[in-house]
Amino acid sequence: GKIIEVSTFRSLPDHRLGKQTEDKDYLLRRDNNYGTAKEDAARRDFTINSLYYDPRNDSIIDFVGGFDDIKNRVLKVIGNPDVSFKEDPVRMLRAVKFQTLHGLTLDKETKLGIKRNRLELEKAASSRMLEEYNKIFRTWHAADVFNGLAENYLLDVLFKEALEVSKKNPNWQKEFLDSNIGKRLVIADRMLQEREELTSIIFFALIFCDLVNDALEKDKNKQNMIHSIKTAIDPICARMEIPKKDKERLIKIFASQKRFFKTEENNPTHNEVFRKKDFFYEAFMVYKINALADKHE
Repeated sequence: GKIIEVSTFRSLPDHRLGKQTEDKDYLLRRDNNYGTAKEDAARRDFTINSLYYDPRNDSIIDFVGGFDDIKNRVLKVIGNPDVSFKEDPVRMLRAVKFQTLHGLTLDKETKLGIKRNRLELEKAASSRMLEEYNKIFRTWHAADVFNGLAENYLLDVLFKEALEVSKKNPNWQKEFLDSNIGKRLVIADRMLQEREELTSIIFFALIFCDLVNDALEKDKNKQNMIHSIKTAIDPICARMEIPKKDKERLIKIFASQKRFFKTEENNPTHNEVFRKKDFFYEAFMVYKINALADKHE
């Protein structure tokens, strides 16, 4: 059978009905008041997502100009972008994702609104952000989406701790695909297209690689590798609220990378035990993608 999701129309938030000021907190925390179809359309994120279909007469109902925007391939926020992005900061991430995946052009006011309100993303619920990242990783176009995030000033908010190496290039936002992270994501997308299995943990490891490598480089004695890795990724994992089990898996993946450079020929048992580790596949794929990105095929 089919699963059919049913939703009621929701009304506009109270602040949409009065005078709006730039410095007010418009973040939506509760949004379940009943409304009309017209109100429901006006409170949505983008015009292209606000069309209704009436099965009684086989017609499309458009209150906000979304049909024309689809024809013109334009992505436009409904209403004031400053208010919309403050209501739900995740809309900025979704705007860039839709623009990239569907070949759309960001409306001028929408694009400027993203730049002005980019720091509002720090208020977004971590669970929703992680859900969006997981969706992006499965698109086969994560590199292009991240490139769009870089060009629209969002990547430096979302993954600031992991970008220190990339930002050594003053033009990194325009040349993201040539950065270490960009190259890895391009290869990961290609592998997905070739039906390789890549988990979200692998993608996060690819993004965090520069951060970890830099920390290990500073630990010249290599006596506290696990501590160095943990210290490197703790801040970004805490800020993003990455689950503890996933963080521990990331640490194991990074800690095992050196095992792939040299097998223990005299101790095949150790090699076999390593291959049976539950994180082995993810660790190997991170190693393989890094090798390909470094052209050490």
